[in-house]
Amino acid sequence: MMTGDDEATSMKAIAIVRDLQRKLANQCFERGISPEDIALGCLHGAFDVAEGAKGPGMTALEWMRTGLDLIERQLLAREIVQ
Repeated sequence: MMTGDDEATSMKAIAIVRDLQRKLANQCFERGISPEDIALGCLHGAFDVAEGAKGPGMTALEWMRTGLDLIERQLLAREIVQ
């Protein structure tokens, strides 16, 4: 479900969350944490949030896979256009 069931509002909300995550990732990097550990920590955090949003275990994981499929399609579409 999107924020307020409105795509434009949902996209703004997603951008806000991404910006916050990037800022936190930069802070972690400044403290000496490797980019790989930061990325894995973000994945585990995303899983925790997905469990709260969609349900425990595999339900959350499958929802995350769907989200990654969407990101992949967006990346492939950009590569084709460029």
